[in-house]
Amino acid sequence: MDILRRGWYINHSGVSGTSRRMGSDVTKIVAKEGESNAVIFTTCNKNYETRYPMSGFMRHNRCALFLLLAVYLLVHVTACVSTTQEPVTFSTAETLPVNEVPLCGNLGLANDEKVYILDADENQVLLTVYSDYLPGDAYYRCEGYSSYSKKIIVYNWTAGEIAAEYELRTDAFCTDGILADDGFLCVFLEPGGEDLYSAKIVHITFDLQAETIFACQTYNIAYHVPEIISLKDGAFAFTYYHAGENTFGIQAGSLAGGIAPVYTASDADEFIGTELSGNGAQFLYYVYRNGKPSLLVGDQSSVLSTLTLEDSQSMHSFCLTGEYVVAALQDQSKAALKDEVCLFDFSGELLLRQPYDVLFRMKFDKSGGIFAIDMKYNAYSILFQPGTDDAAISRRKLDVPNESAIFYPINRQSCLISSGSSQPRLLEVSAQNR
Repeated sequence: MDILRRGWYINHSGVSGTSRRMGSDVTKIVAKEGESNAVIFTTCNKNYETRYPMSGFMRHNRCALFLLLAVYLLVHVTACVSTTQEPVTFSTAETLPVNEVPLCGNLGLANDEKVYILDADENQVLLTVYSDYLPGDAYYRCEGYSSYSKKIIVYNWTAGEIAAEYELRTDAFCTDGILADDGFLCVFLEPGGEDLYSAKIVHITFDLQAETIFACQTYNIAYHVPEIISLKDGAFAFTYYHAGENTFGIQAGSLAGGIAPVYTASDADEFIGTELSGNGAQFLYYVYRNGKPSLLVGDQSSVLSTLTLEDSQSMHSFCLTGEYVVAALQDQSKAALKDEVCLFDFSGELLLRQPYDVLFRMKFDKSGGIFAIDMKYNAYSILFQPGTDDAAISRRKLDVPNESAIFYPINRQSCLISSGSSQPRLLEVSAQNR
């Protein structure tokens, strides 16, 4: 697929040197380097004048002697006490300040151009600039996607400038994407007939080499279009629904090692959607399995466990953290519907089940909790402490507009939020004041 036309570059050298997995590792290294193994100096010998010979001045000037000893002990004790504290994270911060990051005003957008953010790391934002088809256009649709991508941009959000820009010559719309060490991977939905579209996952390098690594026919419906997430060490996983073969599932792998199926199914009744959650090491996928609503926990090699839900539970949103599987559900077992949050460990043991507000767009904060929005678009940072009835779930409201919000946690202390649609604001939520 020839989708690329050479674009122009600004500060291209600033793009390739950043790994999106660097944040949490650096935090751990700093914490270890800050530990002190020194022994605090103490003395019980008060007869220091005869045991430790000193100058005539010191022997005849007790005030000076005591002063010197006090300074000596203070310096040693101070040097031995580590001044490096554990970094404040989303789990430990008392407040979460929000700052706006310049974005759309720096992209040179035309009036009809819109922005959709795909991914972010500690320096870069991956986004697509797109326009909508108009009534009368060949690919205009009243339902489903009715847009086409014009550019893919790597934006250096810390410097406030475009790092690389790639113009596209295609009728396809970029629906999802992730940053990679040598470029990025994008999901394109390309118009076909009235019913079936072509979904392609394309690896694009910073020197404009493009390779399609997966393709299938699917429907122009959001929950049939592939989603892709990053895993550790350059690996990734993606979902798909292949309408041409009546199969769906998950594939995973890496650019260096190739991709392979992790879970495949052919029973259309088991398909729920292509939504995929991850914690950087494992993925979480929602499916019907053996006639039961189930959550699959897996990695790039296999499905590790299956969490079976009750028939009466319908899903609002789900999320995989470093410790838990979080499911925002609606219990329909009684006449009065009840919204709730359930917390499981990775083996499927239920740790917490509590009535709670409806939550959507849950995302692991890379610390110890999640970000989510409620039905009124209020945004929250949420922490879990199973086993403590009074504070099993605690939340802090984020000072962001009550509108569509998508979370892009980049490390344990910082998260970017896309707020609004068309030309969204980019907000940074931080665990520390800056």
